[in-house]
Amino acid sequence: MAFRHFTSFHTDFDPAACVRRLDDSIDPWHRTPLSFSGFEGSKPVIGWIDGYEFRLQKRRYYHNGFAPEFYGNIKRNGRGTVVEGYFDIARVAKVSMRIWLGGAILMGTPVFVATLRNLIRGTSNAQEGLLIGLLVPPTLVFFGVLLPKFGLWLGRYEEKYILEFLQTTLIASSSQITQRSPG
Repeated sequence: MAFRHFTSFHTDFDPAACVRRLDDSIDPWHRTPLSFSGFEGSKPVIGWIDGYEFRLQKRRYYHNGFAPEFYGNIKRNGRGTVVEGYFDIARVAKVSMRIWLGGAILMGTPVFVATLRNLIRGTSNAQEGLLIGLLVPPTLVFFGVLLPKFGLWLGRYEEKYILEFLQTTLIASSSQITQRSPG
């Protein structure tokens, strides 16, 4: 689940002006049960800003914990500002998926091996137990690997949207080639 996509922009605004422009263009990262998206407001980008650090995500009307989020910071650079950042999935999604996979492997492997051993020896009479022991553990691991990939696929256009949003909002130009780290 190593996913990082680094990028950098340059703008002629000073850092404080960049923060103001971003703050005016996004809805705050406040959850609410009274919204289809789960967040307050109606702007297409949701985020939080803490000093010169910020996090952005595209508003969506379905839950996707594996969609890319932009983690950025704003730094003075001569007469302008450099906005640096990267795309990654939310930390809570990474941690929960690692717990899921760890649990599926730690608990599923003994069940799978014992079931396979019983099948080879012919010591089990219950066919349902054999099917459960042979199918459930690999299925849990399979979904633990597939679900993050599916979430990234669903959010495949959100990266481009956020980058265009930043360029438009900050009247910025890309100052270096974007790159995707291996993974």
